Amino acid sequence: MSALAPVEINRKIPRDPQVVEAGMKVKLIANPAAGRKAPEKIAAIRARLLRAGCAIDITITGGRGDAEEAAAAAAVEDWERILVAGGDGTLNEAINGLVPSPIPLGFVPLGTANVLALETGIPGQIADAVDLFLHGCPKRVVTGTAGRRRFLLMAGIGFDAATVHGMNPLVKRLSGKLAYAVSGLQVFCRGPAAPMTVTLENGARISAQGLILGNVKRYGGGFLLFPEAALEEPLLDVCLFRRLSRTVLVRCLWRLARGARIDSPDILRFKTKQAFVEGEKIPVQVDGDPEGTLPMSFASSTDELWLVMPPEKKPAI
Repeated sequence: MSALAPVEINRKIPRDPQVVEAGMKVKLIANPAAGRKAPEKIAAIRARLLRAGCAIDITITGGRGDAEEAAAAAAVEDWERILVAGGDGTLNEAINGLVPSPIPLGFVPLGTANVLALETGIPGQIADAVDLFLHGCPKRVVTGTAGRRRFLLMAGIGFDAATVHGMNPLVKRLSGKLAYAVSGLQVFCRGPAAPMTVTLENGARISAQGLILGNVKRYGGGFLLFPEAALEEPLLDVCLFRRLSRTVLVRCLWRLARGARIDSPDILRFKTKQAFVEGEKIPVQVDGDPEGTLPMSFASSTDELWLVMPPEKKPAI
């Protein structure tokens, strides 16, 4: 049997490929502006795919929307796998173009935060990440939606979203995470966040000054915000800030930086399938990129997305 022979699970997907076949058709979507030396890294990815015997087609993105357009086109073509080389924002675009689709999606992290790589254990080294893409097993995962936009990692409303909206793309490209700190300080100095109202699926209404909906454990890189979150779970983890004063914000950031759980009477934590959030022109971010303003609905979605991820580590006996 072919190593990439499909198995029927709702739709046809490749299963446990252990050997790379000559001529395996791979669509590569790469962002040359993601992180340092991205063009050189993209060239190394291409070379490794070719050495593995893959037939590849490359889309080099030039601006926002290019990765989404390329993934949407690939979804209706005869590709065996799609590989995204870039940051979490490039990955988000590709997912929005691809889903729903049975075509497995892989990721080589080149960006600033690379939250998915940290979450799942996708290697940071080019050779190891490409080898995982070629030999790894696709797993079905759940995405979230913010309005009409999908997110894989998280959606934020309030302080973090204002930070993302206010960030200079050139500064981000040159300084990486420092750009978030600069923008965040500017938002911090502007004073208290505007109020919003969160309506849950049971009809309950809660006043808040900040909200983060997580689909993974980590937030903004290595910060462990949602210890119980899982990509395979059909619920979103919520961290709701009833009050987000400067004092509360500093305390939360300090605890996150130390790897401690952020808990206080000002914070509510729960899981939900969906929520509707209202507020006056309050910014929203998804997977680290700006995504308009409130009002907006948020939900988890079980539409098909298959990610190529490292195997789960078996517990020691």
